Amino acid sequence: MEGIDVREIEMETELCGPTSNLPTANPHTLTSILSEMTQACTDIEAEIAAIDQETQSIIDQIKGTVGGLSDLRYGRLNKSAGTANKASEEILLGMERLEELCSGRGQA
Repeated sequence: MEGIDVREIEMETELCGPTSNLPTANPHTLTSILSEMTQACTDIEAEIAAIDQETQSIIDQIKGTVGGLSDLRYGRLNKSAGTANKASEEILLGMERLEELCSGRGQA
C-alpha cells in the first residue's frame, strides 16, 4: 500500500478499536428515502428563499447608497428653504477636489 503507513493504521486500530467511530450502515427503504428527500427539498427551498430575501435587502441598501451618493454629487441634499447649507457646500467642494485628484488634474 503505497503512501499509507501500515503502522499508523495498526496503531489507530489498537487505540480506537476495529471500527473506530465510523457510523454503522442503515440502508434506506423506499419510504424512508422518500421522506428524507422531501425534507431535504423543503430545507433547500427555505434556504433559497432566505438567500433571495437577503439578496433583495442588500440590493435595496446598495440602491440607497448609490442614490445618496448621486444626491451628494448633484447637490440635492436636504436643505432648509432659503438657506444655504454650509456643510453640503463643503462636501461638494471636497468631492470635486477628490474627483480632480482621481482624474489626475489636481496635485496632492
